[in-house]
Amino acid sequence: MQLDCPGNVATDSISGALECHDGSGAVVAWVVTPSFDPSQLDTTQLAGAFSAGFVVVGTAWAIGWSVRALLRMIGR
Repeated sequence: MQLDCPGNVATDSISGALECHDGSGAVVAWVVTPSFDPSQLDTTQLAGAFSAGFVVVGTAWAIGWSVRALLRMIGR
């Protein structure tokens, strides 16, 4: 669990503690939010990001392999 402030975070001038203030300066309560939950991630977006990573790495690998093959042909 973590605490979130729905307004602005300020430091108390006397104790130095963090306080949560709304737009008018009144102290408001901190909101408890759950920690990161992987089950809430969109699987289609994850699959797209995973595929994009393979495309980037695959393209770099193919370019490197092609350049190496060209340099070998020139060196013979």
